[in-house]
Amino acid sequence: MRKVAQIRVLHAEMLEIVAELDRERAAQAAGYSSLAAYLVEATHMARAKATRRPGWSRRPP
Repeated sequence: MRKVAQIRVLHAEMLEIVAELDRERAAQAAGYSSLAAYLVEATHMARAKATRRPGWSRRPP
């Protein structure tokens, strides 16, 4: 169970970083059309996963 707890902590930290990148519009400043496009390119994350926003029914203002 200790490893599961570590994975959860790391996942939460990753989500905080992604949220900060989104708030600061860092991907657009780096020349990407969206944060999802940046995540796909930089992390090789699947496009479907990069565009999913847990708990959000639509993009916040």
